Amino acid sequence: MYGYEPANDVARYAIQAPNDINRIYAGQQAWEVGFGIAPEQIPRITILNSGMSGLPMNPMTVSMEASLAGPLAVAAQIPASVDNHIDMMSDDLSVNGTSLRSVRELLHQMGKQ
Repeated sequence: MYGYEPANDVARYAIQAPNDINRIYAGQQAWEVGFGIAPEQIPRITILNSGMSGLPMNPMTVSMEASLAGPLAVAAQIPASVDNHIDMMSDDLSVNGTSLRSVRELLHQMGKQ
């Protein structure tokens, strides 16, 4: 895991829309650019459902689409993937309700410990 070693005693969670722009780079890194490890590859991490839709963006999907339909097929998805990335940070329940409820439930559970 280039540049990242999770502590054994820390609970870790990740949440992204399936077509989040960052999914294109998940697990890919060149020098300091990119994400050397995809969230789902981190040991003991819990992946939460974002509740958002979209064609999953990952390096394999991007490579396959680019080889079959050319780079414009991937480029056409970028506006929606940026929108979902931005929506993941929204505090509006109508936009990001599933994520907000998941985080609220986690905090509630931790408060009981």
